[in-house]
Amino acid sequence: MHRTFVVALGVLLLPVMPAAADNFEFTVAGEPGLTLNVVGYDSTGRQMFEATTSKPEQRDGKDIYIVRVDEKILNSAPLSRWCVEDLGGTWSLLADKDGATGLCDDDPSETRGSYGFKATSVLGAAEQPDDGILPGMSVAEASACVQEKLNLLGFDAGSVDGQMGRRTFDAAIAFATAQDGDAYPELSNETAAQWCATMLAAIEGDVARGPSDDLARYRFGPDIEGAIARDTRAGIAAVDEYFRKVFGAALTAPGTIYVSSDADWLADAYVAHLKAGQGIRGGKVEWFSGCHGGEAGYGFMFMCAKADVFSGDWFGAGVPAQRSFALAHEYFHMLQYERAVGSLAGCCSGVNTLEMLGPQWLVEGAAEYIAFRMLGDNGAMDLQREVDWHTQKAGEVSTPLVKMETREGYYAEERASSSGMIAAHLLAESSGLASLAQFYDEIGAGKDWEVAFQDAFGLTPAEFYASYDRQLGKSPNLAQGSDGALVDSSAKCVQAALNELGFDAGSVDGKPGAQTQAALDDYSAAHPGQARMPRVDNAIAQNSWCLYLSANHDLTEEVKTMADELAGKARFQVALNIDPDAPFSVTFVDEATRQNVYQFATPVEYLTSSERFVGANYSDIRDAETICVVMMEGWEVIGQDGKIYPLSCTRLAFEMFSTVEPHTGRIPELTINVRAPSKGNGLQ
Repeated sequence: MHRTFVVALGVLLLPVMPAAADNFEFTVAGEPGLTLNVVGYDSTGRQMFEATTSKPEQRDGKDIYIVRVDEKILNSAPLSRWCVEDLGGTWSLLADKDGATGLCDDDPSETRGSYGFKATSVLGAAEQPDDGILPGMSVAEASACVQEKLNLLGFDAGSVDGQMGRRTFDAAIAFATAQDGDAYPELSNETAAQWCATMLAAIEGDVARGPSDDLARYRFGPDIEGAIARDTRAGIAAVDEYFRKVFGAALTAPGTIYVSSDADWLADAYVAHLKAGQGIRGGKVEWFSGCHGGEAGYGFMFMCAKADVFSGDWFGAGVPAQRSFALAHEYFHMLQYERAVGSLAGCCSGVNTLEMLGPQWLVEGAAEYIAFRMLGDNGAMDLQREVDWHTQKAGEVSTPLVKMETREGYYAEERASSSGMIAAHLLAESSGLASLAQFYDEIGAGKDWEVAFQDAFGLTPAEFYASYDRQLGKSPNLAQGSDGALVDSSAKCVQAALNELGFDAGSVDGKPGAQTQAALDDYSAAHPGQARMPRVDNAIAQNSWCLYLSANHDLTEEVKTMADELAGKARFQVALNIDPDAPFSVTFVDEATRQNVYQFATPVEYLTSSERFVGANYSDIRDAETICVVMMEGWEVIGQDGKIYPLSCTRLAFEMFSTVEPHTGRIPELTINVRAPSKGNGLQ
């Protein structure tokens, strides 16, 4: 086994091939006529070896001084420090350094079979001569340029200090390996400026490849340290892996990830990437100066490195996890644009977002939920805790989702992010996580977003809005009263009806309390057996009571008008647990007239894996007394008695309406056992 030690004197690092097996080479590039002494030390300060050389060898056209040390010596203890001294005191790089005669490296490290060093002078660093390749650029400046460009592209070169050490050369080797062609010679003092110029041209021509270009191209600003670059690359890799797992695929083409806290740098990169012209630069500088977080579109992501969402620690899981969270959010935006829009030309106008991507609450809510879900699934945070917190916040939002469909409406609501996140959570829970990406596939297929929504999630936007309000305990009847408090029109209907019937519900103010409940209790006692009455302490019961009292009593036009307004907006749902292949129709029947008052047939959309929901306007079925599920195409119902029937009917009763969400009546799930024409056995 043999390895090579290289000293970076004058910031020059020259890896060379060892000449003999079982020996380590310590190589120093220097002018002829020197006598160099090389000494190595272990961690205790004990000298491990010492050797002198005065005869340089020619390697790659350069004078290289070489000291060879037996491998057994260096394997006896870790090498902690090694120094090179000019015994003759004539080395030009040190001649003007107040008598300095040598350089030492205090952090040697072996990498891929060789040792590289970031040398520091014991008595002061040597000044570098102008390499003459680019006018006015010194070696230190060229070296700093290379380091900056390597970091920018995602190769960790360490600090941009003009001193090329182990990290710089390792990064340079990785960079050169990733590029197409042979444009990059061995990095050295003499070639640093050439590297700088070639890298700059490659970056400007957008042909410079990063370390993970199968996932993304990375562009890091001059202020970005290696740790941020590493976290970004690792975060994107983790996000990509998660997306492939839950969606079946991630981005089909690598995007470009820009990370910096320099607003001018970000704005310039934004203008260049989108080819948007300098007219928008001022606005982007202002935006990036605020360091709000990230911005993404088709094939690109811009991230402000100092933003709390990127560099904070919201979940107590550490900054790398926080960065993965922010990257997942923006990466999903990239996926939305790729699947729904499909090109940079149609991206990011900010005007027709609803047409391009669907409602803004879902654009942002899905990205936010995916980020939370990824960290939760990976064990980096408590997902349920976050869902509970955002559910509480979303419940406090008075703006309905329908008003957050546009960008203007969404960003006008301070807590819109909680509403969108919980809405996306509910959709993912009912239709599966992959449905959040499927929605954008449907839009990309040319469908209007409302149709895409129903195809992806199994219900119309209006039906989901009602379900969302129900699950958050909201009522679509809420409005702001003259005193600024929220009042409920369905509650006002109940109070007015009870007062007309002689049961004192107090003021008709839409804010039911103990007196309203006492009036309902009295009504229930006066009508034993007529109906099982729920309490009126929630919007669900208020809707049911208003519709029930109006339907069963001759009330004034004022109350009937309130009930009719509610009925006109109400929906009724039937949840069926039935074989997914079974074709059927649903009919509501008025037994008094024996007439069908409403009928609809399959296809019926799934809401969960076991339920198929059908819906109707309450105003269409308010006179119905029976619901019948009628089998079609030879399918039959297996009755509870084991006999075969063509249909299954259930009487409607008030209690079926008493457990419904606002504006949406729902019969408790009906389980229909059926058999197919060719199967001959019952299926659940």
